[in-house]
Order: sequence, then C-alpha cells, then structure tokens
Amino acid sequence: MGCVDILSSDLECLKAGRIIVFTHPLVGGSVSEGEVARLECKLSSETEKKVAWFKGKEQIQAGGRYEILSDGKKQILIIHAFKPEDQDTYTCMVSPEVKSVASLRNSFPHCTDSLN
Repeated sequence: MGCVDILSSDLECLKAGRIIVFTHPLVGGSVSEGEVARLECKLSSETEKKVAWFKGKEQIQAGGRYEILSDGKKQILIIHAFKPEDQDTYTCMVSPEVKSVASLRNSFPHCTDSLN
C-alpha cells in the first residue's frame, strides 16, 4: 500500500472537504494528421485554482490550434488539425501534486494497396 504526504495546507482543505483528485484521468492514444485531438479528464470537485495544460514541459496557452475548456469538474484540451509535431506527453495540472498525464501520437494511414 502506498503513502500519501499531507501538508498543513492540505489538512485545511481536507477539513473543509476540498482535496481535489482526478476521478477520470487523461487517456492518450493515436490521432490521424489533420484530425481533432481531444484530451479530457474529470476532477473530484470544481476548483478555484487555474488548471494548467502542458505539452512536454511547455505550458499551453489557448489560441491558434489549441482550445482549453473548463466545464465544472471536466477539464478539456482540444488540438485542431493535429500535426506530427503535436506528438508528445500532455499534462493537466491543478498543482504539482495533482496532475494527470497522457501521450498522443500520430497514427499513420495503413497502406492497403498491393505492391505487386
């Protein structure tokens, strides 16, 4: 069985019933080039903290091909027109201790034509 460190700030949140965890973590997968990629996770409760998204170690800002949505407990990242350079590990982070990580990779079309 694992151990959990509880900080004094966490203890106050625990007393108030506000410890936040991921009830549905991110799930990675394959995305075809040009398609829309959607990463979604769900928190145990709504948070006043700003949830941050990262591609690798770089924080993602909404705009361009990136759309970031917060719908109550749901946190959603949408990547429009997926490109090979979008292949990476993505993180949804509430705090350094509370985060969910998944990888997206480019799925290459399968060739069904015979070479003969």
